[in-house]
Amino acid sequence: MIYVFEQLDSVTDKFASEFLANMPIERQSKALKYRRKLDRNLCIMGYWLLCRGLQKEYDICEYPRFIYNEYGKPSLADYPNIHFNISHCNRAVTCVISKKEVGLDIQNIRPYKPEVAKRVCTDDEMKLLDSCPHPEMLFCRMWTIKESYLKLLGSGIQSLENKICTMSFSDKNMFTYWGEGYHLCCMGIS
Repeated sequence: MIYVFEQLDSVTDKFASEFLANMPIERQSKALKYRRKLDRNLCIMGYWLLCRGLQKEYDICEYPRFIYNEYGKPSLADYPNIHFNISHCNRAVTCVISKKEVGLDIQNIRPYKPEVAKRVCTDDEMKLLDSCPHPEMLFCRMWTIKESYLKLLGSGIQSLENKICTMSFSDKNMFTYWGEGYHLCCMGIS
């Protein structure tokens, strides 16, 4: 199941500080490393979505602890058969929970920068971007597909330099969604 939270303005200081105080120390540290209040709240709300989803889907009420693979992909220390992924952008935070490995990414739609696209896109993708009337939207879609696939594999975004071709993925292998000013992609959901 995919959970999305867009009402970022509704997160009160009181809620954020109380929920943060109950999170595991490792998650508190991660949230507190963010300088901007929005980024801290996005981190807190990502963990909150995970907690809510685990309670709804598996009746797990305790705060989950994470362990990490060699590339930093988290998994649930006490529930190895439950998989999840969390992602956020300035407009929303999202979490997916599944019985199998999943990858999830959400990105703001930003102005298109061909120099960035050339680092991560194949030649065929660059041709599509060059002929597209809205390359910022197409690139955002490509980026979220690439990153969600790499998160599914657990290999990290440093592998984006390998130029995975998004045209090799069919819509039946992923879920994509256009929100208000952002794009979301999830791979591996059951």
